[in-house]
Amino acid sequence: MLIFNRNNIPIFILFVFLFLMTYTFQFYVNKQQMYEQLSNNLYTSNSSMLIAKGDLTWINEDLSRSQYRLFLEEDDTHRYLLKNNGHWSPPMISGDFLNLSERTKTAVIGREMEQYTRTISGVKYISYQTKSYEVIGIMGASFPSSVDYLILLHDPGLQLNDLNTKIVIDSDNPNVVKKILNRATKSDSFISTIDNFQKGFLRTGDAPFLYKFLLLEMYFLLLIGLISILRYGYEKEQKVIKTLYMLGISKKNLYFEILIKNSVIIFLSSLISLFIFSGAVIFDSLALSKVLLVMPITILMSWIIIGVFIGRDHLEKKRGVVKR
Repeated sequence: MLIFNRNNIPIFILFVFLFLMTYTFQFYVNKQQMYEQLSNNLYTSNSSMLIAKGDLTWINEDLSRSQYRLFLEEDDTHRYLLKNNGHWSPPMISGDFLNLSERTKTAVIGREMEQYTRTISGVKYISYQTKSYEVIGIMGASFPSSVDYLILLHDPGLQLNDLNTKIVIDSDNPNVVKKILNRATKSDSFISTIDNFQKGFLRTGDAPFLYKFLLLEMYFLLLIGLISILRYGYEKEQKVIKTLYMLGISKKNLYFEILIKNSVIIFLSSLISLFIFSGAVIFDSLALSKVLLVMPITILMSWIIIGVFIGRDHLEKKRGVVKR
């Protein structure tokens, strides 16, 4: 039977550092995405703006299974959230974000817009076009941004019949935006796209390619690190496997124990790394959900990688290749 011993300590430590590196990178990516949206009036660099002059029934359809958002821009301050397929929300200072299933008129405002609210029976309201909206949340970051001057509205009885309705399609996935835009233009020949003057710091600095290249490079380095650690641990176990095999234990059982043993090491090292990292960083709910996915994905990838190692060794033995 394969047991934990002193040879596993270096592997455990390497996994702790690998997870710390992964968590740090994931935290950086989430912060960059937040800064991009804050500098772009809550839009990502993938957003596309169009003018709808005809039938707007396509807006009520499920345009994609992936996460996306539809906004109706009234002016530089006011906009309606028409669709929020997913769990997107801006950085919130207090309160809750808009729930489009609610049947009441609600609003989420930037902190600088609180001065335009009025309080009735302890509830804040803000007015727009003779209608009153209950303020259920204050959005903004820990530093001043353009979001402080925005008002997001939800009106379940909103009538989309303006001949020059400005619609913004947005998603974290640029292909989803293109798909929805193509679907909208095919359903309504009167739709025309316009340039979005809000670009955010990525497009303003003309750095989308460099940023994507940085992400790809980092993911590649993390993958190489995972493969290297697993290969090191796999080679360390070979002498024990050969000895146990000579004692009559099936190699299938031994290889399965390697997979289980590595999974336990990955699980424990990820928990310790998360404990160390969370002591220095405060996660928001979305960032934490992404971080928690790292451990099961790593275990799955480790099974695949070790399976490749085992298959490669099996083929070499069939071909008569002798390993020292």
